[in-house]
Amino acid sequence: MSLKHDLFDALARARMISEPMIIVEGKDDYQIYQSIADIVKPNLEVYQADEFENYEAGCKGVIKCLEVLQPKFEERPDNIRKVLGIIDRDARPYRNDLPTHLKGLFVTKYYSIEFQI
Repeated sequence: MSLKHDLFDALARARMISEPMIIVEGKDDYQIYQSIADIVKPNLEVYQADEFENYEAGCKGVIKCLEVLQPKFEERPDNIRKVLGIIDRDARPYRNDLPTHLKGLFVTKYYSIEFQI
């Protein structure tokens, strides 16, 4: 049984050490973004959505994490500079199901970034 992180503790840690965190869909995304982070900003924390207690992998997990964090962004505006959730562009734009209202969400240009690298 693996230990899960608490989403709010991860945000608090990002604030305390003044290093942002990225939440990605799964292990393939994790490997890509962690490799980028190691070059650009080595202290950047990259998490898979399902590493958090009660969250699933995939875009639904990333979106749910950001939905839960929205009040924290309102409560303390500088929190938004500590969190970025990244999802691949999939069928959501075509279904008009892209949650563009969420602060901290970045949607890649491609359906799957793993296939573009």
